[in-house]
Amino acid sequence: AGRNCTAMLTAMDRPTGTHIGNALEIAESVEILRGRGPADTRELVVRMGGEMLRLAGAAADLAAGEARIAQALDDGSALERFRRLVRAQKGDTRVCDDPLGVLPTAPLQVAVKATASGTIGGLDALQVGLAAVRLGAGRDKASDDVDAAVGFVLERRPGDAVRAGDVLAVVHGRDAGKTDRAVAEL
Repeated sequence: AGRNCTAMLTAMDRPTGTHIGNALEIAESVEILRGRGPADTRELVVRMGGEMLRLAGAAADLAAGEARIAQALDDGSALERFRRLVRAQKGDTRVCDDPLGVLPTAPLQVAVKATASGTIGGLDALQVGLAAVRLGAGRDKASDDVDAAVGFVLERRPGDAVRAGDVLAVVHGRDAGKTDRAVAEL
C-alpha cells in the first residue's frame, strides 16, 4: 500500500508486564506513563514508540525516537498528553492520578502462593490468558460479556527465586467459584 511499516517480534512465552485484565492493565499503563511500571513493558513502549517516531519522520533514527519516548515517560509529558486525551474525550481525568479509584475494582482479591521454594522456571502466557478469560477478563466469543474489574496481578516473574508461601500472583475476582478456579489454575 506504499506505506513504511515495521514488524516487531516479542516473546509470547510469558505475559508482558504484571497486570492482566482491563482496569488492571489501565492502571499499569498509567504507571508506565508516570515513568514507572514493569521494566519489560516500559522497554516495549519505548521501542515501539521510538519506531513510530522514526517511521513518521519525527526522529532521525530508532535511538533518537527511543530517547524522546523515554524522556516523555520520565518528565511527565506522556502522562500529561494522556490526561489531555482523556479530557478531550470527556473522560474522568482522575484516572491519571488514581486509576483504581476511578475504574471498576473486583470485590475479591485472593493470593496465589508458592507451594515450594525454588526459582520460577516459566509462565505459560496462553494458559494465563485462558484462565483470565474463564475469570471473565476476556471472551471466548464476541457475544460474551467482559468484566473490566477482574484479572491478575503477577507479583513474581520467571527467573525469580521464591520461598514456600511467597505470593506469586493476586487474583482479582467477582465470583467466588471463578476466583477459586483461577487461583487453582495459576
